Amino acid sequence: MIKNPDISPDATTVVATSLASPDSIQSLHTSVWHRESGWVDLSDDAFGSPLHTAVSRNFQYVIGTGSLSDIPRVPWITAIDQTPQPLPTSQSMLFGVFSNAVSDDGNTVIGS
Repeated sequence: MIKNPDISPDATTVVATSLASPDSIQSLHTSVWHRESGWVDLSDDAFGSPLHTAVSRNFQYVIGTGSLSDIPRVPWITAIDQTPQPLPTSQSMLFGVFSNAVSDDGNTVIGS
């Protein structure tokens, strides 16, 4: 099941979160589809249940949340087709942090 698809203006790229099993949020994966190469999983072993929340307008950066070690929701950013990296947060923000928008150069992220 595909959730939250973002489609590039030229329709050559799609970023989506897929749910392999409707019974388990643990089966979330964020993937990128390119017309020439098909689906590529953005997930790696560092983040559990990665959920993408936004894509830059130029489709160069993807942001989202995922679990990291014993922290349930950590915001992350990645350049398209790269490995997600955690975004810095304060200790008081570790529960319920969501990134909602990213700039085209990936230097600014807005969240709550």
